[in-house]
Amino acid sequence: MDLQNPSDNFFGLRKAYFGFLILVVVVLAVSMNIAWINPRPEYEVVKNPKIPLGWQYDLDSGMNLLTATYFPEYFVYNAQRISRPFSYMMAHLLGASIQLAAKPFAVVSPLVATAAGFIALKIFVYLSAAILFYHLLLFYMPPLAAFLAAGFLLTQHYSITYITTFGETDAQWMNPIFIGFLFHHLCRNYSHGKNIIFSMVLGVLMLTKQNYAMYIAIVFWSLWQKRYKECALSLAAYCVPYLLWRGYVAQQGILYFNPQITMEHYGMGYFKEVLATGPFSAAQIVLVSFKDFLTSCLHLYNIPLILLLISFNKFRARFGNKLFVFFGLFVFSTWIQFFATRKVLNTVMVGDFSLFIWGLGALAIYELFSNYEPKKQSRIAYSILFVWFTFSLLSLANFPWIAPKDQKEHVMPKSYLAPDAPVPTYQWFPDRFEQAGATNPTAPQVKE
Repeated sequence: MDLQNPSDNFFGLRKAYFGFLILVVVVLAVSMNIAWINPRPEYEVVKNPKIPLGWQYDLDSGMNLLTATYFPEYFVYNAQRISRPFSYMMAHLLGASIQLAAKPFAVVSPLVATAAGFIALKIFVYLSAAILFYHLLLFYMPPLAAFLAAGFLLTQHYSITYITTFGETDAQWMNPIFIGFLFHHLCRNYSHGKNIIFSMVLGVLMLTKQNYAMYIAIVFWSLWQKRYKECALSLAAYCVPYLLWRGYVAQQGILYFNPQITMEHYGMGYFKEVLATGPFSAAQIVLVSFKDFLTSCLHLYNIPLILLLISFNKFRARFGNKLFVFFGLFVFSTWIQFFATRKVLNTVMVGDFSLFIWGLGALAIYELFSNYEPKKQSRIAYSILFVWFTFSLLSLANFPWIAPKDQKEHVMPKSYLAPDAPVPTYQWFPDRFEQAGATNPTAPQVKE
């Protein structure tokens, strides 16, 4: 079986691409109607529109939609997303394009157009991530196993939740896939020019969501390989998108805010807080965080993770130590990120290395039925994905069931819905502007 030319195999590229498209459409349709499975009874849901279609169960969704709709002016009122602007800029541009295309036929409000832009962006990201993940895995496993891994990625419960949620939470596991694909290509055919392009693209991805775990693993792995000049070049190119954004924000007179650096109890602030407790207490906090990290991994990955651990020695012998050294660095850097940003159990924060878990876990599952003839293998793979998708849906459902009309509604301030009145929220961060030495005497007051 020629893994480098999967179009010659039974499970060809066209069939794989069509399969990914079907999965994305199905996941999108389910996510748009997620209110019917009562996913978060403890949350207040944004019931707009009034029919249970595309309801938002993340209370940041309103702020995220406003950030994208009034990009970049909204940062004057609320800078909470200013350190990760890329997805909001793209949703804004797509929303403006939708408005322009619809202009001869109907007047589409900026908020509705941007909401549609967010959904279009998510469809593109999910589909392209699945395709790139598939191509990356073809270097290490048969096409059907690679398809199964990408299917696990698309049908996990977080993908069902976030494909229609306004925001960038899903970049937690999508960014590493794009980075992994590009880094693998760079390693196979290195040049300084490709290194610069790769690092600048990575810098843009970090402006989508600042999950540094994979890049930290890449840097340390490259240093272990004595690629000192290449690391220095990468770090310099990586900073270019960030510096361009900082320059633009400064030129617009908007105060920049990075929660990883300036907020207490978070990021660097949390490291300082832990160190101040003394060595014994700090060690206890680290051990508790490591336990929560392992528990989060088991909750998110469950069966594929267990099968991967069972097959670990066999896979290490097959793929070599270098890959697993990188995997170990990646897991450790993800734990550092988990430790810095959360004090308690949080399965989203372990999504970074999902490309390894879904990939090797799917390979372990595939090898259980790899001796069957190809058509039967495909039927088994489809059945596994169906069971996995059903399992993901059941993990989101809550009982006793609450009908959508009876779920608690989050009543947003009226000014959230006004097209010309963004809501200022400086009071959310009372110490941020004092630390920066900034004031905002012209900002209007919040009116509930």
